[in-house]
Amino acid sequence: MRATARDLRLLRWVAEQYAVSIPQLARLMGRSEHAARWLRGRWQRAGWAQGRTVLVGRPVFVWLTRDGSRVAGAGFKVWEPNAGALAHIEAVNDVTPVEHELFVEGAASILTKPEYSDAHALRKTFLALQEKEKLVEILNTFLSEDGLQILVGSESDFTQVHNFSIVARRYGSSNAPLGMVGIIGPMRMEYARMAPLVDYLGRALSRKIEEQEHES
Repeated sequence: MRATARDLRLLRWVAEQYAVSIPQLARLMGRSEHAARWLRGRWQRAGWAQGRTVLVGRPVFVWLTRDGSRVAGAGFKVWEPNAGALAHIEAVNDVTPVEHELFVEGAASILTKPEYSDAHALRKTFLALQEKEKLVEILNTFLSEDGLQILVGSESDFTQVHNFSIVARRYGSSNAPLGMVGIIGPMRMEYARMAPLVDYLGRALSRKIEEQEHES
């Protein structure tokens, strides 16, 4: 079995925390506990992890095997579970922040837009793309909103200062949104063309995720 990028990211996190409960793994995945149990089964079949109930009345915990630690590239000693440490580990995991990833593609295409023929305007927008934490913060405000979201440059200090707008839509389910897909462009972007495209991509991603969960 070949490890995916998601496998590697999650395996490394489990290695760093020593062990993780199924609800905590689901939170990290941004998916349901059913999906987390499916992933645990996949890892166990690959020989990367083990899992069982260790604490009475608590969820199943998952930890890495020697092979799992090797696949994850973790430089940690393989951990043997014990009830005394798990209660502490579970409490720490509950307050450990989950990192949010932001993937930006096609940034070079803005060079063709007349709005960015001015070097100063172009520099401001490229600087904004480097401030990923701020962009994630803006996109996170959309996660609780259903449907297409359009943020025109003048509607927030950050987008106005950096001279761009955002068209975005969340994907996942209404109960467990997984992320946002969107387009960043000039304030005078072709909204009539971009908005339907983003809306379609968000819906298509949501349908695909639901299909995979039903299959598992």
